[in-house]
Amino acid sequence: MIRRSTLPPLVTGALLVAALLAGYRAWGARDYWNAFTALGTTLAALVALFGPWFLSWCTRPVLALDLHSRSGSAVLRRTFVTATPDAILGVRSFVQEAVPLGGSYQIRSALGIQTYERGSFSDEVQVQQTLGIIVPGTEVEVVTELPGEYHNLLLVNEGESTARDTPVMVTAIASGEGRDRIWRTSRGTHLFRRGDASWIPVQLRWTLDEVASPHGSPTQERNLVPYSPYLVNLLSVYANRLDQLNLNVVSAPTDQPTIFKSGTYLFELRVFTEGAKPLVRYAEVEWCARPDVIGHLAVNLRTRARRH
Repeated sequence: MIRRSTLPPLVTGALLVAALLAGYRAWGARDYWNAFTALGTTLAALVALFGPWFLSWCTRPVLALDLHSRSGSAVLRRTFVTATPDAILGVRSFVQEAVPLGGSYQIRSALGIQTYERGSFSDEVQVQQTLGIIVPGTEVEVVTELPGEYHNLLLVNEGESTARDTPVMVTAIASGEGRDRIWRTSRGTHLFRRGDASWIPVQLRWTLDEVASPHGSPTQERNLVPYSPYLVNLLSVYANRLDQLNLNVVSAPTDQPTIFKSGTYLFELRVFTEGAKPLVRYAEVEWCARPDVIGHLAVNLRTRARRH
């Protein structure tokens, strides 16, 4: 970490005043050598006092956040199952939750890739046979691809130094509009002072970093190099759950919502990093579900929350 000065501020300030007075008197007496010496001392003290701070300020991380939406994209869902006699239960649970009837899924293992169709006459029998010939204890990956819609955030560090240990957090949410808006926040009071402090901040998932296997977990904070784009998952809708809007977080308390029905919502987003103030943005969301296709989902990103 860069230190501003090795001298206490009062001592440095006193030296600056003394040097300026000496330079003024020397200049008035036409003693130019002493005047230049005093001026040099003053400049050296200024550099020692403010130089490191000025350098760190010029090269600090500068974060920028914008929307980066994809519609009608393929959403990859996967899980990992350890091959045991009961492994079919884990596969069945994933398939029932993630794969619609008639949809396909794959089992990827040391044997290669096998594709199955949910609801076919013998899919579970074939899966059981496949798991039966895999070496017990071997990890098996179950994968399905669903049509869906993601609304992502584009995060860029426009500064001249690396933004270290950077997460994107949802620090408050609100439902409703205008004066009827009700906040849940992590602080005792909020901008509009209507709501409660029951919200626990949660971290959004980095795009393409959604898989939590037995040998790892989703990335928490990231170091952002200057001018490189990073994508963060904000909201998603899956074809097998058309009535649900998902907030894509790493993890959340069980009593805190991450799935939303049709309505109007506001999410307070904060990006934290070392050496810079938190970046705050508000995502305004209008969500109207439909029973047969992906419904209307509109997202606007603002620098401040509107009162009405």
